[in-house]
Amino acid sequence: MTFASFTTVIAVFENLLAFWVDSLGWSRKKAVLLNAVLVLIASLPCVLGYNLWSGLRLVGGRDVLDSEDFIVCNLLLPVLILIILVKGLI
Repeated sequence: MTFASFTTVIAVFENLLAFWVDSLGWSRKKAVLLNAVLVLIASLPCVLGYNLWSGLRLVGGRDVLDSEDFIVCNLLLPVLILIILVKGLI
């Protein structure tokens, strides 16, 4: 299972790298460094959500991971889907 998880992360990471390199013309090294920093920052709630931040209550009294789930599922995804639909209709 460890091998499968690492290969999946590499495959997803490769798509992110291709975006930065192709669209902005960045070097692969710069894209890797930026994505590594972004992934480390984005993974902090998952790492600390039930440890150091377990007592932290954010959106509506929810803990860190539940707040993140609420924001992504109820706010970000619908808004992004609407943007994609509107841009597709124009």
